[in-house]
Amino acid sequence: MRDNVQKDLSGTFTLKLRYTVTSSNNKLVLFVNGEKVGILELNQCGSMSDWHIVTQQIALKQGMNQIEIKAASALGSSVYLDHFTVEGIFGEEIVKPVELDANGYCFQDLFEDVDFDWVSRGSSKLGLSGRIPYQGDNSLLVF
Repeated sequence: MRDNVQKDLSGTFTLKLRYTVTSSNNKLVLFVNGEKVGILELNQCGSMSDWHIVTQQIALKQGMNQIEIKAASALGSSVYLDHFTVEGIFGEEIVKPVELDANGYCFQDLFEDVDFDWVSRGSSKLGLSGRIPYQGDNSLLVF
């Protein structure tokens, strides 16, 4: 798993990785900007629907930072990685962690009209879809 994080300030941040795994002895190596910064030890979960979070303090530089997570060795079973977040002060404001609902979804907005304030990145486009709504009458459509 690899992603980039853009920062206005350098400093120490908290990386949180959401995962599930049904075996023990699972370790992942965490790299920041190509350098090994730690080992994430994944505790055994009760089932594949029992998600856990592991945290690690990381130092990030000002500007673009690449975060990469790799298996340390052969894993005892399949590891399912949902997402990771980086929390801390990214500039003038404190970035708040994403809160998941009871179904494991996170939403920052309801899609009841065309005035939603979501922004697409890269070549993706956003729109509203009346199909399979999660809450309300519309769903977000990413295409």
